[in-house]
Amino acid sequence: MAYPQVFLDWEAAAQQRWQEIGEQRGLEIGEQRGLEIGEQRGLEIGAQEKALTIALRLLRRRIGALDQVLEARIGTLSTVQLEDLSEAVLDFATVEDLNRWIQDHPVVATKVATTPTKSTAVD
Repeated sequence: MAYPQVFLDWEAAAQQRWQEIGEQRGLEIGEQRGLEIGEQRGLEIGAQEKALTIALRLLRRRIGALDQVLEARIGTLSTVQLEDLSEAVLDFATVEDLNRWIQDHPVVATKVATTPTKSTAVD
């Protein structure tokens, strides 16, 4: 038995509308997930920058000015490594102590990419 054209047209329109609703819902879910990922990434970068700022300030206060190469190397450390460095600096007396610590702590691949900023200067 053949369905009347009116029913077939209604069914096609309904399928089209449900597809549009599904696509819209998928976009909303994707957008929300993207925002959550972006927010998390921003928090990670903020923590990394804060740890870097603190470590550099403590180092400058403890052992004096650091050359750009050394600052750049410190900037490659992970957040956890920077936190460890901030604690270890209490035992440093010279820049050689810092260099030794850096040699003993290779870069961890999970670090958030940042570079030292001018706001890291000691007041």
